[in-house]
Amino acid sequence: MTEDPRNRCAAEIDVAREFPELHTSFARHPLSRPGSDEAWKRTLRVARNSAPILADLRERGLNLVRLDEYTPPGTDREPLYRAVIDLLPRLQDPLTLYECLSRLTEPGARSLVKKQRELLLNLARQWNQNQEPSGIDHEPMLSALSRCLMKAVLERDVPEVVEWARDRRLPWGARANYVFDLHRFAKKPGRARDTLIELLADGDVGNSAVWALAGALKDEVLPLLLDLRVSSPHAPVRAAAKTAVRKLEARSSKTTLPQGDPAMLPLGYGSTSIEIDAGRFPELLSSLERAMECKLQPGIGQQLALSAAQVRRRHRRFHTVQSVFENGATREIGFGLRGEDEDVIVVEVYSDQEFLRAVRMGLEQMLDNDTA
Repeated sequence: MTEDPRNRCAAEIDVAREFPELHTSFARHPLSRPGSDEAWKRTLRVARNSAPILADLRERGLNLVRLDEYTPPGTDREPLYRAVIDLLPRLQDPLTLYECLSRLTEPGARSLVKKQRELLLNLARQWNQNQEPSGIDHEPMLSALSRCLMKAVLERDVPEVVEWARDRRLPWGARANYVFDLHRFAKKPGRARDTLIELLADGDVGNSAVWALAGALKDEVLPLLLDLRVSSPHAPVRAAAKTAVRKLEARSSKTTLPQGDPAMLPLGYGSTSIEIDAGRFPELLSSLERAMECKLQPGIGQQLALSAAQVRRRHRRFHTVQSVFENGATREIGFGLRGEDEDVIVVEVYSDQEFLRAVRMGLEQMLDNDTA
């Protein structure tokens, strides 16, 4: 059925006129189509702001109609990451800035992001000093900015990061990223460790402080975590301490899942990836099960989470498991696990083409929870 042009808002008409390929893409992918006048206005704003990047990418052979467009495995994304980095200092729109920074949170951008310390610090100083960083655009942008920045900061930046971690004016997602990634600098006594211990009493980011201390101190922090399970006045802190204790104890356990290889999967399988804290792997599995409308076989989720907790930096693991649907049908899913940093892993999820879109939606929903 053809859409009645009379039902289009002014912003949609502008999108169709100025960016016909983008407008056509929404017809092909109706789930991503803006659903309100305001959403169309936001789409138009980002399209106009990102036009220079997309034009530059077309000259380099990467034809995208929008910044967040899916790029299949094997695509050389480095031109995209470099074009985004070049544009960052000139962007004043938080929504467009969020779209750009979100691409830089992808695992493949990590090595480039680490080299942008000064740029990212300047952006954080500019946007974090806003006395009222509010609104639907500012919150996700500040969260994405903190994720990028914390890949690049050095020990001499800790005093500034600590101030942002404590700053209650900043959105929860941004503060949580600053807090958690202080674990890199909390392995020895000092300001980072002291701040994390202080923030255990913070109801907003205390759970992130739990994970940061567990990542930095391992078994050394077990007595404190055992106490926090019952003594903390904040339910998220108690829950995080309980889970962290289980995770630390799990490191001495063994997984029963056999090691495999992506080549074992049937022909036609594709993959998509996400970088997360290993402790959030069970949350990732739940998000995938909801998006795919299936369940893993009993006990498999716990074994996958155990394997994710044990994978070491620069080491890889691969497991294939069966998903079960309501009608009793089963599908094979592959999980590639790569240790990226202390307690940070890259998860590659392999599925047949029929469910690959649902897999991507599951990963996106998990990221959306960071800024909810």
